[in-house]
Amino acid sequence: MKISVARNKTLELTIINGRDILLKHNVDTVNIKRERDEITEIAFYDRKLFQVNSDVEIDVLGNKHTYRINKIKKLNDYSFELSSCSLTKSSIFLMPLVTGKDMTYDQYFYNVYFYNAYLNFEGMDEYNDGKHLFLVYRFFTSDYFRSLETFIQQHKNFVKTFEPNREFTVYIMEIPLMFQKDSRMICRGKYSNITTTAKSRIIFFHRAHIESELSHILHRSDKLKQKLELELACSIPDEVDLCSRPNLIEETYFYGL
Repeated sequence: MKISVARNKTLELTIINGRDILLKHNVDTVNIKRERDEITEIAFYDRKLFQVNSDVEIDVLGNKHTYRINKIKKLNDYSFELSSCSLTKSSIFLMPLVTGKDMTYDQYFYNVYFYNAYLNFEGMDEYNDGKHLFLVYRFFTSDYFRSLETFIQQHKNFVKTFEPNREFTVYIMEIPLMFQKDSRMICRGKYSNITTTAKSRIIFFHRAHIESELSHILHRSDKLKQKLELELACSIPDEVDLCSRPNLIEETYFYGL
């Protein structure tokens, strides 16, 4: 989708995935407003077109998709990434536990339609028990999305699906009994204490390398510990895990997001 802002000067918006939009432009001067080193607004020719907490609407084959901007990242002088959310800890550590053995993110369109995963969902108290996970997808009218929906609904951990609004489809998945203790450990931020099977599932799902940060977190590596100590200018006790514990508010979907 293109937006004309001046003679021969345009902005081009392209959907990257269910969370992010790519903004490209050919404007020489862009006014960028920052707060605490974070971009909060970008304006072209003094027009405040994109701001944090504002909506961006994109038309795809006659269907409108609304992205609420949560973060703006400058990629280079002529492009920005507009993100509607950051991946939750549930998406990173818990989703692999409900997707099955030998499954990877590709099979779940993680970098295409997937929006986020949540441990809790507003108004769904029946399933907000720590034993279920909500997989939220941005709905697109396509054969690929329909095949994804069939794939998920046939999974043994699938419970039910519902649509909270016209933008999203939600799949409720049950966390297998064999991983419920691991899930509780993850919720406490005890990533290195989960079982070897759970660690393998997480690493395999994300196709993570043995030297990846994810692998270092799960195995509480000395290499990552030393790196964090340098960045934070402090000493980290040996028994402390190397990633913050999940924030329950961030792991909950609230209507209006």
